[in-house]
Amino acid sequence: MTKKELIDLVKHQINVELPNDPDDLLNKKRKILHTQIDRRNYYATASLLNKLGIRFESHVEDYYFIYV
Repeated sequence: MTKKELIDLVKHQINVELPNDPDDLLNKKRKILHTQIDRRNYYATASLLNKLGIRFESHVEDYYFIYV
């Protein structure tokens, strides 16, 4: 699964847009998506990622690393 496929899947399943900023230095790795997840969307997004078996971890404030 690529970053684009993951972003599209989350958008389709729970209607949450995960930003993928190409200028973010932490987003340069191919298999790690550094993205912001709002608090109001966190539980739905975390539930979907856990259901799919995709690992993620908190970084700073509302930013997360998602391991694709």
